[in-house]
Amino acid sequence: MKNAKKTGALLLALVMLFALLSACTSTPAAPTPAPSEAPQTTAALAPASNSDSGQTASTPEPTPEPEPVWDGTQIPLADDKITFRVWATYFDYFAGKLTDYNELYSTQLMEEQTNVHIEWLLPAASDIQTGFSLMLSSDDLPDMICGFKNYYNKSDTQAVADGLILELTDYADEFLPNYLKRVADAGVDLEIRDDEGRMNEIYTLSLTRMGRTKSHTSGLETRQDWADNLGLAIPETYDEFESYLLALKAAYDLSAPLNMGHTIANSGDVHLIGGYGINDKFYKVNGTDTIGYGPTTPNYRDALRRLHSWYQQGIIDQDFISRTGSDRVLISDNKSAMWVWAFTMLGQKGYNSGRLADPNSFVISVQNPVLNKGEKNHFGPMDVSYLDSPNAITSNCKDIETLLKWCDYLYTEPGALTRNFGKEGESYRFDGEEIVVSNDWFDKWFDMEDSIGVYSAGVFLPLQFVPGVMYDTLSWTLDGPFSNAYGYSEEDEALKVNWHNNDNAYCIPTTLSLTADESSAISNVMADCDTLAAEQYVRFITGVDNIDDDAVWESYVAQMESIGIARALAAEQAAYDRYIHR
Repeated sequence: MKNAKKTGALLLALVMLFALLSACTSTPAAPTPAPSEAPQTTAALAPASNSDSGQTASTPEPTPEPEPVWDGTQIPLADDKITFRVWATYFDYFAGKLTDYNELYSTQLMEEQTNVHIEWLLPAASDIQTGFSLMLSSDDLPDMICGFKNYYNKSDTQAVADGLILELTDYADEFLPNYLKRVADAGVDLEIRDDEGRMNEIYTLSLTRMGRTKSHTSGLETRQDWADNLGLAIPETYDEFESYLLALKAAYDLSAPLNMGHTIANSGDVHLIGGYGINDKFYKVNGTDTIGYGPTTPNYRDALRRLHSWYQQGIIDQDFISRTGSDRVLISDNKSAMWVWAFTMLGQKGYNSGRLADPNSFVISVQNPVLNKGEKNHFGPMDVSYLDSPNAITSNCKDIETLLKWCDYLYTEPGALTRNFGKEGESYRFDGEEIVVSNDWFDKWFDMEDSIGVYSAGVFLPLQFVPGVMYDTLSWTLDGPFSNAYGYSEEDEALKVNWHNNDNAYCIPTTLSLTADESSAISNVMADCDTLAAEQYVRFITGVDNIDDDAVWESYVAQMESIGIARALAAEQAAYDRYIHR
């Protein structure tokens, strides 16, 4: 112990000596800092005690917590209710059932969850273009316009430049993360942007659940039970279609073997003429990057020759001019063998839903006709597209961030389920991973005998053109006694097999971005060109104008040229050229 004390004393002495020698060196001493510059030690930062100062030091303000990064889970979006005005399409089908989208259970739940109220501005679907024009010309734009690019006759890029809508590029990463993820998962990121990579609108996404592949949900259909009775194979080529329909016409005394409407569009787009490699609008010539206009081509003329022959033979409904599409009464009354419809007519769904009266009826899909066996029709229905309504935030919106978050919430799984189906346990339930929609809720909005129900993403069709995920008909089934008439089943997929021989390889993407000059060139020309094409389509099929008369055909093409189809075609080509180089 004594040695330890001596050692400690010796060390203390050495330390004191070293400090004395350091003070006596020739190195200049550092200047004494001014009081305000004095280095802050831990002791200086500590609050003074009462005994040191006689006062209690104030506690520094705490650093505010940073706002959490928006990920779609932070709802409600506000403590006090926020209201936005949204212009959207109204379906005339719901007249007498629905006057405001806030009457829907799903929108009520969306408001309850987000604390955002939507004031819906709903022009009639039958006159929506007029309603859109009136809305744009007013001095009081809503906060959001659903389906903006569907009705605006210029590009969305031009609409941004004109100060009508907002570019969303700089907002997207922060306030639309769930939307961007859905877009990336669907592989359509380039489709939602303009040629310069800018995002100007938020697209409604039509998707399926449970990893199912999107596929056609409508197309040509026929009575397989009748074909089996006669030992007929389901046709593929135009020649086979002709023989098949003539045989059924004779055997069953059919007044309208091929049940179609009076325009190409209302006959199921180009189900009947696409096998000739053309359609009734702009298209990719032979699938290349060259754009053509179908109704002025020799192939279009050949297609109309075929349809005229079918009309003369009584294959085509002789009263098709008076119909806007495949007539349901003719189908129900066993007067038609082939028509265009949704998959809810397949198998015995037609009978189960009351659209077919014959309990022995069995319906199967038919591929669009082609010229030669083994070929594909490259103008299949476009309902396999993931992109639906393009929705724009207007320059009049005063709370952009909250509105974008509201939109983005509808791309989350909880938001999408609410938007499509309402509340679990009330309007829908899960059977494993399968969504089963309550029959009571479905029947509230859809007459069971009306096929419009099949186009809904559940029971809430009115929200088809509102931001969010629209789960298509492959995503749900129906509970109760009508489960065999509506909703998706694996059997439906098997019965749709013939539609898979159609693809969209010759179709132009719907998301081309037009300049102001291109928009003007196309809008000033195409209304007249399309009207002329529709009129001549009927006149050539019925024989009012002779499709084989070269002078008549050349006069028709000359009218197209005088209207300015070349200018419109050049504008479409330029827009497509930029698209493929995005």
